[in-house]
Amino acid sequence: MAAESRTALIAETDSGIRDVLDVILTRLGYAVTAVGDGAAAYMVIGAGPPEVAVLDVVLPAVGGLSLGRLLKTLQPAAKVIVLSTPGTDPADAALEAGMDAVLPGALSATEMEREVARHLGGS
Repeated sequence: MAAESRTALIAETDSGIRDVLDVILTRLGYAVTAVGDGAAAYMVIGAGPPEVAVLDVVLPAVGGLSLGRLLKTLQPAAKVIVLSTPGTDPADAALEAGMDAVLPGALSATEMEREVARHLGGS
């Protein structure tokens, strides 16, 4: 019997950040679904909640905090990382809503990899 893949969702409007996160999560052993808007992320979560989600706080249709709350309701053990957008400071609201971490979306690829791995328990 094959081992079940760990699943991750990336919902990020910036395709460059989305691509970097896809590489990072794949390296960490996750089967990744990456989308660019909140409506698509909502559909992914509804079809089968992922174990990990990295969510842009500002997404078209459904925001990252709303998606994170939905995911935590459906799968309380899920790890949710919210990416802040310049000019926003969602840290308090995100942590109060049960998100696991808030990271600035403007991190370098190396910093992003280190922070994502740290928050997901990777090395």
